[in-house]
Amino acid sequence: MGRHHALSGALVWFGVAGVAMHETAHPVELVAATTICAAAAVLPDVDEPGSSVARSLGAVSETVSRVTNKVCGGHRTASHSFLGAAVVGGLTFWATTNLIATAAVFAFLIFLAWYTLMPILRHGLIALGVGAGAGIWAAQGHLNVSLLPIAVTFGYLVHLCGDMLTQDGVPLFWPVAKHFRLPILGHTGSTRESVLATAMLCGLVGLIYTSGIWHHIIPAGHLAGF
Repeated sequence: MGRHHALSGALVWFGVAGVAMHETAHPVELVAATTICAAAAVLPDVDEPGSSVARSLGAVSETVSRVTNKVCGGHRTASHSFLGAAVVGGLTFWATTNLIATAAVFAFLIFLAWYTLMPILRHGLIALGVGAGAGIWAAQGHLNVSLLPIAVTFGYLVHLCGDMLTQDGVPLFWPVAKHFRLPILGHTGSTRESVLATAMLCGLVGLIYTSGIWHHIIPAGHLAGF
C-alpha cells in the first residue's frame, strides 16, 4: 500500500540520513528531505493503475500509469529494479539543473507525500497548494537542491526493499526476470504488513520527538508543558 511505502521512506531517511544531516542541515530542510523521500518511496508503483501515485493527479497520472504499465510489461517489472531507480534518480538530477524543473519536481513530490499520507487532503486542493508553495520556496533558493536526487533515489530503493519482503518480490536486475524476495510479510496488504506499518509510524513519531527538531521549528513558548 502506498501509505506504508511512504512511511518506510520517511522513517528510513529520518532515522539514517537524518542523523548525518542533523548538525549541518536546517531543521526545515531536514523535514523537506524526509517528505521528499517519503514521496519517492511511492513512485515505483506508477506501473500499477489504481495505486496512490496513479490516482494522485487524476486523469493525467492515470494515463501515465497505464502507459508505464504497458511499456514495462506489467506491475513489478522495470520500475521495480535498480535500472528504474537509476533512471528516476538521473532524471531528478537533470531537473536540478533548471530552476523551474526543480520547483516543479519538488512541488509534485511534496504534494504526493501529503496526498498519500493525509487522507483528509486527498480530495481537496490543499495538497496541491502546499506542493506549489513548497516548489516556490525551493525555487527561491531555500533548499539544497543536491539533496533532491539523493532523497528521491534513496526513497525509491526503500520501496524496492519493502516489496522484497512480500511474496512476489522484485526483479532487481531487470531485464533479468528473476525476482528477489524474503517474504516475511507474506502477500501485499497482509496483517503482518499492517502491523509493520503501525510500528513504522510509532518509530517515526518517536524519532521526531526524541530528535528535538520541533524545538527549532516551533517557538519554545508553544512547547511549554511538553
